[in-house]
Amino acid sequence: MRWMADGLGTEAMAERGFIATNTVRNHVGHIMNKLDAHNRLEAVAAWRDVRQRPAEMILTYCRRVKIHLEPVQEQLIRAAFAAKRVECGEGDHVFAGASSACLCGHLKVAA
Repeated sequence: MRWMADGLGTEAMAERGFIATNTVRNHVGHIMNKLDAHNRLEAVAAWRDVRQRPAEMILTYCRRVKIHLEPVQEQLIRAAFAAKRVECGEGDHVFAGASSACLCGHLKVAA
């Protein structure tokens, strides 16, 4: 996405990533599909917007692919990304920041 945002074309991204141009096209296509974008410009704009709201991106994607989430699961996802520290009530794992979320059903926001 950063290369796309920087305006690199397919061939330039393939050279930088040491991959085939068809692979770049496939990846770009998958990204555009997930972001519901019709072109690269829309994809970059959506990506920048999504980076500001990761929890909403996850919830939107779940709805789009028809993954049913109970209201408590949605609350847990939002809490995980809003909290500075999140830990599982079972105490078997702890996640810091917004980079990860535990969806085991025992999630709680640490004080």
